[in-house]
Order: sequence, then structure tokens, then C-alpha cells
Amino acid sequence: MALTLTLGQLRGEVGRAIDVPVGDTYFLNTDVDLWINMAVQEYAALRAHYGLLDAKRTTLTGSVSLTPGTDGFPANEILTLPTDFAEVVALNTSYQGDQRPLQAMSESDRIRILGIPLQYYGPPEYYTVIDATPSLSLQARARVWPPMQTAYTFELVYRPQPATLTLTSDTWEYLPGTEDYVICTVAIKQATREGIPEPQQFQALQLRKQQAVDALLRMCNRGGGVRTMRDTRSRNNA
Repeated sequence: MALTLTLGQLRGEVGRAIDVPVGDTYFLNTDVDLWINMAVQEYAALRAHYGLLDAKRTTLTGSVSLTPGTDGFPANEILTLPTDFAEVVALNTSYQGDQRPLQAMSESDRIRILGIPLQYYGPPEYYTVIDATPSLSLQARARVWPPMQTAYTFELVYRPQPATLTLTSDTWEYLPGTEDYVICTVAIKQATREGIPEPQQFQALQLRKQQAVDALLRMCNRGGGVRTMRDTRSRNNA
């Protein structure tokens, strides 16, 4: 069973952490909710960094149209990514019955390294994410290269943006022992804004947050994180 806290519960825990009531004119819900959602985003990124990845899979279809969009990129170079996209885990395409992974490549390296004429077309081998934004109102896209000469089908595995908590009953799911990462991140912001009137309390909040980070690391070390598995393999081969 997943561990969850509602937005209302998170507000209450933040208030108890710094002994300040949440929701009055001194400590507004709007401020707390903003900081909570920012901390939830940080928590998701940290989980991904340690290999404890939330991932989704979807299918994308390319285009052969040479018509450029308002930004000037032709449609046969562009894949529209999901509205909740945060980060590519893997991008693959099917070609002659095989699934081929695309490699990430920056725009600046595309011509300098490959040295292939611009008019070259073929099954895409490289990609870069453009129009990336934390805002869910704007969709990120991937530019693939070489441009498509047929409408290829792509498999995208990606890390989604966490859902924004807006209602008091909205829930945030966390791993055991890690809830203080969000709670203490917000409490530290408030304490810092008020000039840290109680240094010992501030240090206690920092300790609680670090213990939450340590709990994430322990889960990764138990085999829940692919990054640790790779590190271990490297050490064994050294």
C-alpha cells in the first residue's frame, strides 16, 4: 500500500515543524502550496537521480511533412512530447522489424560531429529536446535527426512531471522515511524568510531533511536504483 499525505496534511506538518499556524495572514496557504509543489518537483528529480525512477511509456508517430512550424522546424524533424513530460528515459524507433534506440545529441554537436549533409534523410538516430519547460501549459518536443522520410513510430519512456497539488484532498505519494524532504524544505524556506530566529530549530530541520535524503539512498542501495547497480558492476570489474 502506497504511503500518501494530502495537501492539507502537508500544510499541517509544515506548520508543526516551525510552530507557525498555516493558513492565517502570517503564513498564507497560497505561499505554502507553491513551496510544497516546488519541493515535490525537487523530490521527484532526486528520486530519478538516485535511480528510483517513476516512468511512463507512450507511442509517438512521426511525420513526413516538410512544412515548417512557427518556429521554423519542419514537421519531419519534430515529435510532440506528452503534456506531463519531464525527462527522456529512452526514445526508440522501429526500423525493418528492429527496435533502435536514439542517442541524445545537442544541437551544437549535430553538424560538427556528424558532418552529414543537411539534405540527408533516413531513420532517425539522434534526438534533442526543445521547448522544454516546467509549465504543463506548453508541450515540450523532441527534434530528431536525420529528418524522417517516412512516418516512423517511436516508443518513448519518460519521467512525468508530478501532478500539481491544488485541492486540500490532493495526495502526494512518498517512500517510507522520506516525507521530511518536502516538509522540511518548505519549513526551511519559511524559517529563512523570517531571518532564522531559532538556529537550533533550523539545524533540526536541516538534519531531518538530510535523513530523508539518506533514506532515499538506502533504498537505492538495496537494489531499487539502476544507478547503484551500474556502479556496483563497475567496481566489481575494476
